[in-house]
Amino acid sequence: IDLLPTFATLAGATLPTNTIDGKNVWDLLTGKAGATNPHEYYCFSTGDTFEGMISGDGRWKFHLTHDYRVLVESGQDGTPGTYARKRIEMSLFDMKVDPHELTNVLETYPDVASTMQRYAEAHKTLLYATSKKSSND
Repeated sequence: IDLLPTFATLAGATLPTNTIDGKNVWDLLTGKAGATNPHEYYCFSTGDTFEGMISGDGRWKFHLTHDYRVLVESGQDGTPGTYARKRIEMSLFDMKVDPHELTNVLETYPDVASTMQRYAEAHKTLLYATSKKSSND
């Protein structure tokens, strides 16, 4: 998360030596002219499972193969609902034209898919290698 590196920079503190994926985003938060997003991608996970990433500009969403839960029937009066497990295969969505993720464009944009796959592998190697599991292992 970007809070730690942003506030550490503001306070003049040094960051811990362990690897984190957060970056200083103070210029973005304050609307500084010419500020740019320091992230090429944002990762998402559930629990300790790395599920995929979104490009830094928000256009592309890349899913690694993973299982997820969907609500079958909502609970009521404190009784939990019921869920089913589903699986999404490796996929790519153009969030600019398909924000509901209905059309997998993995084969239509192989260059984007390849770039996102490289980012995913680098991220898994950097942050998930020793402490977390990830999809596609």
